[in-house]
Amino acid sequence: MSSKSEIIFDFDGVIANTFDVALQLSREMDGHPFTIDEYKNLFNGNLFEEAQRQSLPTFSTPSHRDNFSKIYGSRIGNHLLYPGMRDLIIDCSSFAPLHIVSSGGEAVIRNFLVGVDLEKSFNKILGYETEPSKVQKFKMLGVLPETADKFLFITDTLGDLKEAEQVGMPAIAVSWGYHDAARLDRGNPLFIAKTPRDLLVFIRSLQ
Repeated sequence: MSSKSEIIFDFDGVIANTFDVALQLSREMDGHPFTIDEYKNLFNGNLFEEAQRQSLPTFSTPSHRDNFSKIYGSRIGNHLLYPGMRDLIIDCSSFAPLHIVSSGGEAVIRNFLVGVDLEKSFNKILGYETEPSKVQKFKMLGVLPETADKFLFITDTLGDLKEAEQVGMPAIAVSWGYHDAARLDRGNPLFIAKTPRDLLVFIRSLQ
């Protein structure tokens, strides 16, 4: 990777500690008493494809996604920003363009970033409204076979690592989010960070 590489962040589980909120809301809206492991398994692949396979209405139709996003946005607050991520994001934005690719709602993410004074650090935010597939969203940002190595993706789920691999993009995993290090390792990330400080040191080593 060159010093001009662009960095793409996942949102939930990387920037914001939203797992408990998402789990509880999914239990309410689907009427299904998800165990923690069952819910984490939804993120072993693309969330929306997994939801359709399991016939879960929350993520399966546009109207359900919109309803989930509206309530979800009302439940996540500034306190859910992971400690250390503010400094990391500000540091990274000083040497590379930053973007967010998420399965979450774009307005929800923007509102959160405004609340923690980080909205100016990101160039583009692509959520489920733009496209359910992260593979397609990566391509929209210019991640193509001939350019993939110029990008870096940061995520906390095995499913995201699989989607990054489909476009040949290097990816780093973080172990403080939805999936633990053992599961993330199955996605062959460049590195698994245990703390935001670990993450920043590794990113800078690639510059």
